[in-house]
Amino acid sequence: MTAPSSGRRWWELIGEQAAGPGAPMRPQVVTWEVSKALPDGAILIGDAGTVTVRGGRLRPRKGTRYSFSGTPRTMGSALPCAIGARTAHPGRPVIARAGDGSMSRGTGEPVTLARYDPPVEVVARMSSENRFPTLRAGR
Repeated sequence: MTAPSSGRRWWELIGEQAAGPGAPMRPQVVTWEVSKALPDGAILIGDAGTVTVRGGRLRPRKGTRYSFSGTPRTMGSALPCAIGARTAHPGRPVIARAGDGSMSRGTGEPVTLARYDPPVEVVARMSSENRFPTLRAGR
């Protein structure tokens, strides 16, 4: 199998996983839809945990920049990093991806969003499981 054909097959597989029915909505559906809506040149910021795993399945676009946290010690970094990225690059779309565990870590950032209204899109996965830190801790 050649690299281009295996790459095509990979994205077909990701699309098939996203197309599967289910309730609650599968995380693959959100990742697939974000990939389709992601504009060229976007800056995508992701937190630690399962959001990082799903972020690796986003289909890249021209000029897209990715920054995903790699360790559980940085939970809660997506939103403040996205605000900073938007401030540094006001002409580029910025999307923050975080889980509910990460969103519960930062209490000042939603206030910053409300007060200054920077155009930052937030995709939060509400799983109520906070699974990654628990697994990493061996529980």
